[in-house]
Amino acid sequence: MLHGKRIHYEDLENLQALCGPCNQGKSNTRSEDYRPSTNWMADTIAYTMRLAKFYEFDTDEILRKATEDFEVNPNLPRD
Repeated sequence: MLHGKRIHYEDLENLQALCGPCNQGKSNTRSEDYRPSTNWMADTIAYTMRLAKFYEFDTDEILRKATEDFEVNPNLPRD
């Protein structure tokens, strides 16, 4: 399943890059999607920004640079 919809196991959209233990645990019998969800991504970004602020990094500069990189890098995945 991908984002709540069933997809064929040979569909390229079904590929997941997993570490060894996750791949072994998933095998071919489980339907969990190990790719990051929107909620996971948002939580990770929020946590990272809290860490940056704690260590007194300029969070506005980090967001500006990330936005700039996203806009100019054609290899980043898009929705």
